[in-house]
Amino acid sequence: TNSIGQRPMDYVLGNARWIMCWATPDESYWATPDGLYIGQHQMNNVGQHPTPSIKIIRIFVSFIIKQNNPTMPQSLSKVYVHIVFSTKHRQNFIDKNIEESLFAYLGQTCKNKKCNPIQVGGYQNHVHILCTLSRTITQAKLLEELKKQSSKWMKLQGDAYRNFYWQDGYGIFSVNHRKIETVKIYIINQREHHENRDFKTEFRSFLEHYEIEYDERYVWD
Repeated sequence: TNSIGQRPMDYVLGNARWIMCWATPDESYWATPDGLYIGQHQMNNVGQHPTPSIKIIRIFVSFIIKQNNPTMPQSLSKVYVHIVFSTKHRQNFIDKNIEESLFAYLGQTCKNKKCNPIQVGGYQNHVHILCTLSRTITQAKLLEELKKQSSKWMKLQGDAYRNFYWQDGYGIFSVNHRKIETVKIYIINQREHHENRDFKTEFRSFLEHYEIEYDERYVWD
């Protein structure tokens, strides 16, 4: 009700229902299902508010939201990345006894960080991870967690892995969504790829493909 206990005015204009929310001697404010309007007018000679006229001006769009159909903001993202990093000084710690368990552990770490793992693989001294990059984590943080957690885990797998460490650096490259299957197959076939070339040659090819400038002195640690 208004300040003197009256109910708001209810008026039908065309197919729309108008309800007066409040009024001043010069203006009235009307709510409709699709917005809030202002009407410019003057009181009539008996002090009543006139109904909306052609001078009504719309001032807000979509002011009223139906309770049974609220709109919710969304932040949508689908970023695919190919992550590559090696063991410290390219030592061949990733043998056949540990590789499948290591790849599974890395995949689970990605999943825990809401970065869906698509394919994890590698060969002897390095790993490849194809995954999505969650919008809630940075590249650097994801790599930090992957290396830190898997390095601790590796050291617990026996005396052969007690001195295991990852290199400090890494490579992370964007992947076109139409090339996902190609990259996935590439990772699966790592053993065949490295019959004729080593990790350094492979990694350089990624840097050149993505046109990344680098200093050879600081890539290999």
